[in-house]
Amino acid sequence: NQSWISISSSLYSKNVFIPWWIAVWEYCFKPYGERMIKHLVLYDAKCGLCQHSVQWLLRKDKKQELYFAPLQGETAKPFLQSSQLPDNLDSIVYIREQSEIFWYSSAVLQVVRVLSFPWSGLYLGWYVPRFLRDVVYKWVAANRLYFFGEADACRLPTSQETSRFLP
Repeated sequence: NQSWISISSSLYSKNVFIPWWIAVWEYCFKPYGERMIKHLVLYDAKCGLCQHSVQWLLRKDKKQELYFAPLQGETAKPFLQSSQLPDNLDSIVYIREQSEIFWYSSAVLQVVRVLSFPWSGLYLGWYVPRFLRDVVYKWVAANRLYFFGEADACRLPTSQETSRFLP
């Protein structure tokens, strides 16, 4: 009977896993607002590129599986305090099924994997060595404010989209 937010701080032990029957129960019988969030994207709310990326993902996520929370928000705090993440992380972070955490280029590739074809095909970038992908990612990230500026305003989400944003 616990919601996602209340158990999020216990997600970092190495042996966390949810038995399949509990996952089925959660998905089928829990009210929609209490279901486990399977795909969470943490993004920098101050970054123009990040804001545009979230808007793009909202348009391309036809199955409406992705949920979003700003790195500066309450939802992100327990994850950012995790010892699994690098210090001073200001990157996109993708959390799958509340137990697997990805950052930098790996997060981007895991997120596009959730999307429908043809966008899911971008996941083939996974076969490029991670150190090369991360060099490119970090260069774009270091220059994102120069190229895209800070996000001073963003489009208001529709009522359907509002439920996919967490604090």
